[in-house]
Amino acid sequence: MSNKLDQKRKHWAQHVSAWQTSNLSQQAYCQKHDLTPHQFTYWKSKTSTTCGRPEKVAISSQVQAATFVPVEMLLQAEAPEVTIQLPNGARIMGVNVQTVPIAVLLMEAVS
Repeated sequence: MSNKLDQKRKHWAQHVSAWQTSNLSQQAYCQKHDLTPHQFTYWKSKTSTTCGRPEKVAISSQVQAATFVPVEMLLQAEAPEVTIQLPNGARIMGVNVQTVPIAVLLMEAVS
């Protein structure tokens, strides 16, 4: 039984390797080779491990550890505010670019 499992693992490992160099999506590769996508996904996960454990990946000594970089936050200039006086004498104060939609609603409600 182990021999049959080894053959399956080798078969799928070859497909996974070929897919990785094919520049095709996983779905396109499966269609091209008459493979079942969910089986491909299953065997892709199985062939990327050794004895049920993830393979150890060597980390290059040239990779630098992540570090924080100081950032200076600049304050945005406040938008100028205007006061709208309606014909009935009501005033809407503090209207700026950000509050225009609210001012429009207020004007519609009081007119």
